[in-house]
Amino acid sequence: MDLQYRLDPEVIINGDEGRIEQIIQNIMDNSIRYTAEGRISIRLSQEKDKCVIQIEDTGIGISEEHLSKIKQRFYRVNKGRTRSDGGTGLGLAIAEKLVKLHQGELTVLSELNKGTTVRIVLPLFEIR
Repeated sequence: MDLQYRLDPEVIINGDEGRIEQIIQNIMDNSIRYTAEGRISIRLSQEKDKCVIQIEDTGIGISEEHLSKIKQRFYRVNKGRTRSDGGTGLGLAIAEKLVKLHQGELTVLSELNKGTTVRIVLPLFEIR
C-alpha cells in the first residue's frame, strides 16, 4: 500500500487537537481496512476561509445505495463481516459528530470498486 500526504504548513485548524486526531484516525482506519492494495492519500489545505482535510483511497468503495446511510451509528455496509474484521459501524458516525461540534462538514464520495474520498471542512485558526 502506498501512503501519500500533502500538508500545507501554513494551515492551522481551529479545534481540539485530540478530537481532530480522532476524526482523522477514524477515517484512516476505514481507508486502511478497505484498501487491500493501492493508495491512500491525505491532504491538508486551505480553501477560502476554511481548512480542508481530504482522505482518499483506492479501496473497494461503497455502492450508491449505502452512501446515504454510512454515517448512521452502527451501520455497516457488509454485515457478513465479524466485528473483529469490519469494525462496529461507529467510526464514521463519531467522526461526523466531532466535525459538527467544530462547526464543520464531513462529506463522503465513493464509487464501488474505485475508492472513497472523505472531505472534512473545518474553521481555520485566525490570528488577531
